[in-house]
Amino acid sequence: MLFPYWLTVVTVSLALYGLWHVFRDLLGLWAGGRPGRALSASLLVVVRNAEDSIEDNLRRLLYETALEPAWQEIIVVDHGSHDLTPAILDRLAAAYPLLKIVHLPPGARPVADAIPFCQGEVLEIIDLESRLGSADWDAAVSRLMRR
Repeated sequence: MLFPYWLTVVTVSLALYGLWHVFRDLLGLWAGGRPGRALSASLLVVVRNAEDSIEDNLRRLLYETALEPAWQEIIVVDHGSHDLTPAILDRLAAAYPLLKIVHLPPGARPVADAIPFCQGEVLEIIDLESRLGSADWDAAVSRLMRR
């Protein structure tokens, strides 16, 4: 029994597509990628009007990250703060190169608008503006550090 021409074309196309992916993966492994390598991660922290707690929280996070590096970068999104939070964040970013600050107006979407600034292969988000209180910060950071 002979296959119709269209079925032969589809079968050969799928086989070539599969071979291309195998070749690409092998080339990636040969070029330096290793199975089981750790993925790079970015931590995105959303804050608003947190002048009372943000400096202590970030300094503790940066200290723990220096002891056991968990993220390649920490991005803090200031979502339209009306207190001293932006000044505190800018001062900390000047002292710690791991820390990046993104200032957004109150009407912006903090996570969606800050994702382009993240360079890690994995993105972890801590939302201190609306989801977590300062008391939950330690628990969230400890859980993320154990990943």
